[in-house]
Amino acid sequence: MKITDLKIDVQKRTPSENPKRDALQALPGSGSVHVTIETDDGITGQGAASFGRIKGAPDALAAIIEHELKPIVM
Repeated sequence: MKITDLKIDVQKRTPSENPKRDALQALPGSGSVHVTIETDDGITGQGAASFGRIKGAPDALAAIIEHELKPIVM
């Protein structure tokens, strides 16, 4: 069995009107990243992860998956 494709889908969310806050920043929430892996045997697997509540986090996580992890997996 060989992995033939890895798809990344960034799902953004409308930031919260009442964001959580810490001492330095507002954390409005921003979405998640969903990954689908396909094999040459027709098996498909899915996973999802969020990366904190920082606005640019889903795009950052998607870039790490695309440029660092995908080449290793493929």
